[in-house]
Amino acid sequence: RFRPLDTVKKELAFFLEQRVPQVKFVDRTFNCKKSHAMAIWQFIRDHDNGVTNFHFEIAADILDEEEIALLKTMRPGLVQLEIGVQTANPDTIHAINRKMDLARVAQVTETIRQSHNIHQHLDLIAGLPLENYESFGHSFDVVYKMKPRILVVDDEQDIRELLKFYLNKEGYEVIEAANGEEALTIFENEYID
Repeated sequence: RFRPLDTVKKELAFFLEQRVPQVKFVDRTFNCKKSHAMAIWQFIRDHDNGVTNFHFEIAADILDEEEIALLKTMRPGLVQLEIGVQTANPDTIHAINRKMDLARVAQVTETIRQSHNIHQHLDLIAGLPLENYESFGHSFDVVYKMKPRILVVDDEQDIRELLKFYLNKEGYEVIEAANGEEALTIFENEYID
């Protein structure tokens, strides 16, 4: 499960030298061994080529303040996090043999969101044991309340302002662009959910 760090760093250096657009770490609990995760995150931060994006599947509820502080130092777009919430139904969580502190997941995702540098992808799975339409709907509502950052693109300022007004009322942070070129510039320089 844990490749030797020297090997991982050599492989990462190769990807960075080749300017590979994206490298995915697919272990769903990449951060289960803090020292390993920290070493890899520090390496990619210190060797950032300005192009390569690193995708990590993590357990957000076990991130601690030191790990979050390091993630906050990353260039926007360098790292993206996939967080497998799966469900907010405690009976289902138990039935699928998972442990998760959903309140901590919400706290961590909000802290990371406020840094504006890391894309977060929160997963839900429909059809899990003991899940039904009502409980899945509840899970969706729980994850939706974690408030993504939204880019509104429209050439009419009145439309942008109207959408921004209503989205802000619901607690969403909104960034505006008047056209596609402006939107692409924003995407290159800022993090948008």
